Amino acid sequence: MAQPIYTLEVYQIDLANNKFVRLDEIITFHNFSYTQIKNQVGQMQFSLNILDKKATPNYLFRYKTQILVKRNGIAVWLGHIRKIQGNLADNNGNLQIQCLEYINHLSIVS
Repeated sequence: MAQPIYTLEVYQIDLANNKFVRLDEIITFHNFSYTQIKNQVGQMQFSLNILDKKATPNYLFRYKTQILVKRNGIAVWLGHIRKIQGNLADNNGNLQIQCLEYINHLSIVS
């Protein structure tokens, strides 16, 4: 059986027009994984080379950027960017992006 093909679609919310605006698609990611847990907050993470043209604040902005994960063209996960971390070594490096499902807005912080 063939390996599933995952793509990450990048969206922002247009509040004035009450809709999602698709910005682009990311296919150059690595270290990708996601979870969906019933009645809990699902997570998704991936890495992106810092030299990638999509590794900019125009595409990746905490809480503003929404990521839709598609598996073989079918939507399987949706959430917002929570954390962006990076590392740099000798003109090369990676960004680690962590996303959470929308239910995390209902989580009680103690």
